Amino acid sequence: MGNNLVKAHFPKLMKPDEWYRGIYRDAARQANAVGLTGWHDAGNEPEHIAIYKQLVDRGELTVRANVMLQNPRLSFDETVDYFQTHRVVNYGWRPLLASA
Repeated sequence: MGNNLVKAHFPKLMKPDEWYRGIYRDAARQANAVGLTGWHDAGNEPEHIAIYKQLVDRGELTVRANVMLQNPRLSFDETVDYFQTHRVVNYGWRPLLASA
């Protein structure tokens, strides 16, 4: 269904979590350097939401992040369950929001 034809060709997350944490930390530092305090990050998989949560838990996320989940393009019931399972609201001291 939908974008699954394209998504099947996306590369899998192959790098260790530390690599992704470093990318997000560096991006946050650069954003902070020019006065930005938050961002929106659309189309994320649950694995990336977990990386954001790791940064929050370590006190390393210096921006507010509104992180939107990628639509899995499953049946209606499976999609509802997916979003209910992976939704995150106000996680940590810097609000992390992961939603549809």
